[in-house]
Amino acid sequence: MSATPFDRGRLLARIVGAATFLSLIWAASGPLLDSIRETIRFQPLGYHQRRVRQLGEFYSSLTRLRTQVPPDQPLALITTGANIDAALFANYYLYPQPLRIYPGRAAYRNSAGDPSRPRTVAEAGDVVERTTYGEMRNRDLRSQPRLSTGLPLSEPRAHFLVPLAASIDGPEPDTYVLEGTLENRGGSPAVVDMTFFPSGRSVRVTLPHRSSTVWYDLIFQQFGVMEIGWLQVQSSAPVAGLFSFVNRGLSDVVPLPVEVHPGSPSGIAPAGRDTKLWLLNLHDQPANVAIGSEVIPLKAHDLVARSQQGPLPVITDDGICAFVSTRDAAGHTRFLWPR
Repeated sequence: MSATPFDRGRLLARIVGAATFLSLIWAASGPLLDSIRETIRFQPLGYHQRRVRQLGEFYSSLTRLRTQVPPDQPLALITTGANIDAALFANYYLYPQPLRIYPGRAAYRNSAGDPSRPRTVAEAGDVVERTTYGEMRNRDLRSQPRLSTGLPLSEPRAHFLVPLAASIDGPEPDTYVLEGTLENRGGSPAVVDMTFFPSGRSVRVTLPHRSSTVWYDLIFQQFGVMEIGWLQVQSSAPVAGLFSFVNRGLSDVVPLPVEVHPGSPSGIAPAGRDTKLWLLNLHDQPANVAIGSEVIPLKAHDLVARSQQGPLPVITDDGICAFVSTRDAAGHTRFLWPR
């Protein structure tokens, strides 16, 4: 008895359905078998070994971090770029470590006024590594061009005094650095000693004959700190130099004098943002500076700043250099130096 057209259609539909089902089983068999094999391989491994096998160096970096940071110490986890997933995974695996996630270095720097901001820092990217904010900042600055390139150098001399030397950040985008250049034009090496006051840290740099050295952030590169002070440079042979106070965030470059004298500028403090009077003690011992009825104590080699408005005080101490800084409406820094 032959099949009717209706029976033939139903049979064809069943054949197509069975073929589709078998094809789905065939397509899923590969991943399914892989999962079964992986489960069998993982069966004899402990938890830590399984995580290492699955997550690789990322999990290994978290294990290293646990040995570097006490479990009760607050930790700031700063992401690189938009890599927030790495930070979330790290937060999960580091629990119960007190941890706060910052989406990028700018978020961390802008929270400087938050007393609860963790001081211990780790960076979350392909791996999670303990670092410092200064090291992250230095890496970013190193990848950018210097801004004082092409400015003229001073005449060669064996002694420099840079009245303001800084490696500090304000709210974004203010990023202050001291860019520096030293050039040995002589026929023999020059041994250069740089001392950063008021801390008194010193470093020695040797310039071969007819060579130059440049810094994009001299204070951090040479002294490893983010601080503000002043710089004394002494060389065994005359060298030419250029030192600039630079705000990287605003592309603001202000060449600094390499020879300053005791005294103070005269006139009225300029109207601007953050106008400050700076008092630089060149003495090897403490000094007191009288400004009106106020007496300001200075330690040896100290540098202090105070807000300033109105007429500038007259400083008569022959070891005190006073100068003024201000910022215009666009945020660019300007200075008044002693005459």
